[in-house]
Amino acid sequence: MSYCVNCGVELEKSLECCPLCGTEVINPREPRRADSIRPYSRHLDKVARKVQRRTIASVISVLLLLTAGICAIINGVYEGEFTWSLYVISSLLLAMLVIVLPIFPLNWHPLFFVVIDCLSLTLYMYVLNVLISGDSWFETLALPLIILIMAIGAIDVCVADGGMLRRLPLLAFIVISMGVAVVGIEIIIDIYTTAAVDVSWSWLVLAPCLAVAAILLIVDNNRRIKSAMKKRLHY
Repeated sequence: MSYCVNCGVELEKSLECCPLCGTEVINPREPRRADSIRPYSRHLDKVARKVQRRTIASVISVLLLLTAGICAIINGVYEGEFTWSLYVISSLLLAMLVIVLPIFPLNWHPLFFVVIDCLSLTLYMYVLNVLISGDSWFETLALPLIILIMAIGAIDVCVADGGMLRRLPLLAFIVISMGVAVVGIEIIIDIYTTAAVDVSWSWLVLAPCLAVAAILLIVDNNRRIKSAMKKRLHY
């Protein structure tokens, strides 16, 4: 029988870590046996992880909403109107949707989160365009950039989730898509500023991306190098 080196609780042979403090179980004289009877169901591990993620997301959400409410009250009470607080509130709401929502244990398709993030960013940029006086840049600059990012992100998610590519080829595909995204960003900015396409600085990003992708594909086709990387990187 093994005992936890941290808290001293008695451990079964089937346990990989202490159920009380989470310390890894290491006993060379009594190795772990996966076929041994577990002291509790494996389902409890999944439930505990979901509860922990839900708690963290709930705490962050409450803090963000509390901050937004305090800013709105201060701005409304002392200035009699909502001015700078609108920037803070919209930023915090965007953070909730982009950062906090994926933390919740939701069994949604990853593509759904991409769409939600892009819609949230679109609404945020529209609010900024309304609040900031001057020329309208939402339709001609912000919206095309968001659509470009959403399209490339959706393609990457579909390729990764669909199992079309794995590991190094998938990483190479993502690196190439990042380079293409930078080129697209420069084209959109050129059209907005000068109404003419002049691809210049984005090639400095695309070229290294293509080189890195080529190296990844070469390594993936070389069994000896690939085997050495697996041993060193444990993937």
